[in-house]
Amino acid sequence: QRQMCKETGLIPVSDAEIDRALVGDAFSTGEAASGVELARNSRMSAHVIQILGQEPGHVHARHELLLTVRRGSGFLQLGRQVAPLAPGTAHVVPRGQPHALVNAGGLPLILVAYFFPPFDGDDRVMLAPASPQ
Repeated sequence: QRQMCKETGLIPVSDAEIDRALVGDAFSTGEAASGVELARNSRMSAHVIQILGQEPGHVHARHELLLTVRRGSGFLQLGRQVAPLAPGTAHVVPRGQPHALVNAGGLPLILVAYFFPPFDGDDRVMLAPASPQ
């Protein structure tokens, strides 16, 4: 169990931890979106997420997310809203809210995603792609 930062209440994640995770097998597949858990405690889990293209739209029925952008640029599609992503920005994704991440730059989009409560591995419902009209 990792301790939380007294100032933010979050599990601290260093750039060195992100770099170590990015050389792992989870990120060598070249998939548009991939991620791996870095740490957890009884309240949350922290995951590094890499977006190379566009993540498929999905919903987490039992988890809220806090997305913190560490590197790269892109967009968060949150329901019908679109929010820009750049290093230092953060966005909350309420449970049950459809969302997707999109890389809009030439480099990988790297985020730390905090799941509340800790992610259980199966709370990801994929959404059907929008049909052309």
